[in-house]
Amino acid sequence: VNKNKIYFGTRSAIYSMDNNATTKPKVIFNRKKLIYSMAFIDNVLVASSNREVYIIDTETAITHTLNIDNGVLKDYNTQSLLVMNKSVLFGGPDGLSLVEPNKILAAMSINSTDTIKLTDFLLFNSPVSIGSSILKKPIDNLDEITLKHSDYPFTIKFNILGKDNNNFEFFYYLEDLEKNWLSTKGSNSVTYTNLSAGNYTFKLYSENRLSGKKTDVKSIKILVTPPWWLSLEAKLVYSLFILTLITLSFKVIIRRREIQKQIAQSEERLKLSLWGSGDEMWDWDIESGKIYRSNIWGSLDFPQDGRRSGHPDEESNIHPLDRDRVTKALNDHFNALTDHFEIAYRVKARNQQWIWILDRAKIVERDQKDVPLRMTGTIKDINNIKQAEEQLRLFARAIENISEGMFILNEKYQFVEVNNACCELSESTKEKFVDEILNFSRYPASYSEQIRNLLKQQGRWSGEIEASKGKDNYFLMELTIDAIYNEQGETSHYVG
Repeated sequence: VNKNKIYFGTRSAIYSMDNNATTKPKVIFNRKKLIYSMAFIDNVLVASSNREVYIIDTETAITHTLNIDNGVLKDYNTQSLLVMNKSVLFGGPDGLSLVEPNKILAAMSINSTDTIKLTDFLLFNSPVSIGSSILKKPIDNLDEITLKHSDYPFTIKFNILGKDNNNFEFFYYLEDLEKNWLSTKGSNSVTYTNLSAGNYTFKLYSENRLSGKKTDVKSIKILVTPPWWLSLEAKLVYSLFILTLITLSFKVIIRRREIQKQIAQSEERLKLSLWGSGDEMWDWDIESGKIYRSNIWGSLDFPQDGRRSGHPDEESNIHPLDRDRVTKALNDHFNALTDHFEIAYRVKARNQQWIWILDRAKIVERDQKDVPLRMTGTIKDINNIKQAEEQLRLFARAIENISEGMFILNEKYQFVEVNNACCELSESTKEKFVDEILNFSRYPASYSEQIRNLLKQQGRWSGEIEASKGKDNYFLMELTIDAIYNEQGETSHYVG
């Protein structure tokens, strides 16, 4: 009871009411905690609770809460209280707490501002001396410090100027790194490690545990420079390098496109050349056994020699009389006995007719052990050429075996060929005839010249003349000489 008012505590709050029983109780303090005991010192109400002691000025309604950080016990006993000499003694399981409310209120009422001060800067857990490249003057007098990216861990120490730090709780915040204010939890230092390069601002303030007053925020800028490979100069070098690389890449791409265009043009020219020549081109990947063909005729399967195509035990489309020659020529080239593979042989077309082809190829790639890996070549249809050759051979045999003497002269009337009958009739040899000029030895030289002029003018001459036979004999022969003309209509040879 104090000044005609009754004060009482409950499980959650402290109430007051007038002595008039009709007055409704009024809540003057509510912490939602059990009130163990209360006492008055003058107009100040002091109450104990779990881990807290409350000091309430009933005239000004100013309230202060003391907690464990201020020396309050963890718990108190109910009604364990003693008032003596303006002090209150609370008892609990762990001991006694002496509270002097008037002194506490007096201390709280002093209008003074606490000042927070940065005291030290530590790098690698060692104090940095003032005057160094980092601390040109005391850290509390600096607005900014500059650190290298490798300057970590670093520690900032601080305290309250002229006060016991145990009465204050410190809170800090590093802009661009932390999102909320953090408590130092009783420590008067903060340590950072491995900060990324950038600009930071370290902020710090403290709060009086007893009065709840907060100090002004102390701040200092921290610049962490990037490593040399992330510096502005390095980035410029990187940019130049990348720009050069891009330029070179564009040049390479343009050059590659030009080369591809040239290759495409070359391939087109090759295709046209192959088409014009009638050749089929093939490329044999020896390891995989695959054969790639281009400009395929369509009337011929690839020659089945048992190595490039087909199986040795299967029926081959190569003429039986030519198979051994093809196999030997291919093996000789594989064994590096020949510079290239080239052979003409017969294969069966899809219409079941035998045709002649010219198969030419070369091994273009070998491994480190000289084992062939790739072979490229062409196949040419030479059936018409072979038929023409056969006709020429037949014609040559016919001329050679005919009973009448025959000879061929060039445009200068020199013998270039004679048959056996001609040699027998004149009892001479081919060697004596060849390169000799047409001349009738049994007549004057003018006669031979006259016949040559007639051949030149008319392209033909025919008549009976005497011709030498051996050294001393002669015979009468019927001679006919005709001119042979080339595609331009000019005389190229004479046949007689």
